Amino acid sequence: MARKRRKKTAVAVVNDSGEPLEVIASAIVKLSKVAEAFQNSRLEERTIMLLMRDYTGLSMRHIKKVLDAIPLMADYYIKDPDDDA
Repeated sequence: MARKRRKKTAVAVVNDSGEPLEVIASAIVKLSKVAEAFQNSRLEERTIMLLMRDYTGLSMRHIKKVLDAIPLMADYYIKDPDDDA
C-alpha cells in the first residue's frame, strides 16, 4: 500500500554548484517515487538486482542497500514545511 506524501520543500535556495535546490528536491522526490514504483511492481527485486549486477559489476549486497535507500531519500533529504512549527 502506497503512503500518502505531503508536499515537501527544499531548505535553501542554491547549493555549492549554483543548482537551485528546488530542482534538486524535485529530482529526489521523483527518484523516490520511481523506486517505490519498482518495489510495488510485479518485477521481482532479485531480477532488478541481477540486471544491475550484470551491468555494473557491483555486489548484490551493495545493490540491495541502494535499492532500499532510494525510496527513503525524499523523507531523509527534503524538509517538510510543517516541521518548522
